[in-house]
Amino acid sequence: MALLAALAAACGRGDEPPAFDAPAEAPALAPDHPHLSPGSVALTERLRLSGGRLIEPLDVAVDGGGSIYVLDVGDSPGVLRFDSTGVFMLRFGARDDVRGRIVAATELDLAPWNTVLLLDRGDNSVKTFLTGGLIGSVFPLREGVALDVHALPEFGEFYLHKWVPEQRRASILHMRAPGDSLGTPYTVHIPSDLTLRQEARAIHFHTAADRRGRLYVAFVNGYPVRVLSPQGSTLASIGIEREEIPWLPEDFERQTEENFARLRRELPDVDEELLREAARPDPVLPIIEELAIDPQGRLWVRTSRPDAEGVTPYDVFAPDGGYLARVDVPGEVSRTAFSPSGGLWVVARGDSGADVVGYHVHIPGR
Repeated sequence: MALLAALAAACGRGDEPPAFDAPAEAPALAPDHPHLSPGSVALTERLRLSGGRLIEPLDVAVDGGGSIYVLDVGDSPGVLRFDSTGVFMLRFGARDDVRGRIVAATELDLAPWNTVLLLDRGDNSVKTFLTGGLIGSVFPLREGVALDVHALPEFGEFYLHKWVPEQRRASILHMRAPGDSLGTPYTVHIPSDLTLRQEARAIHFHTAADRRGRLYVAFVNGYPVRVLSPQGSTLASIGIEREEIPWLPEDFERQTEENFARLRRELPDVDEELLREAARPDPVLPIIEELAIDPQGRLWVRTSRPDAEGVTPYDVFAPDGGYLARVDVPGEVSRTAFSPSGGLWVVARGDSGADVVGYHVHIPGR
């Protein structure tokens, strides 16, 4: 179980994911030609959080008042809250907070109902905090493993991405806090004959939710991105044609060694031969790395491209699904979020470590 969770971070493009509840025919994908010319979307950096209280930022969210919430997983994991100018306000969820301490949090999301949602893989729970730092609830999973969480606009509701190994099933559940199930909009049934790497891809698909409560789902293998209602009906398929990107031999070897070192740290008791096999990337890079939706309903897909030197490329789609623009964000981005006012926020790694950076986004004519 732990090996699959760790392996997912190293998974790339390879064999197709197993069959899931999908239309009989795959939707036609548009050509890889954005409506707007390259570089027409302007990014203006407005705030950068680096050093100081930040040690190892993992995730970020911004509320309607401009306050910034950073999940930091350094020596004492917790959530740091800054005001709209970057001045530190408070820290909560740290290990000295007995009831709501964060053991190994991996995901953060901010609900419009003034609540911070945290997925804590350390004790396999979803925790809620008021934006002032008080613990609201702790929802421990009694079966399966929590993988991702997304707040919904309706009070107390959220999506939970969950994996149940015994049932060989990964699902997205429509939930109401603290732990009432309202339905299952998406499920992947995992065949028993998959390799370890295939199974990890099938379990750890990408998810996101927009402000209308719609669910977005994509595999690392590539487009389309499926858009579903909270009841599970398919509303749209969004995507473009993309060519596979093979690893350069030297990058393949470097990535293999990095994966092995990470797996060895996280899984010290697992056989070395198994870890070395798991550490080998697939022969081509993943196409889709993250999904995010801005307040205007545009889908931003963090992706891999061979010409992305020193930047992280995004495919941006209009609310109607048309391919709008390619946007290159400086640095190596690992997490993406949007403020209610439309600002783009990322956790990005540069030469001096990981920073939290906020951008003003200008899209011509929109």
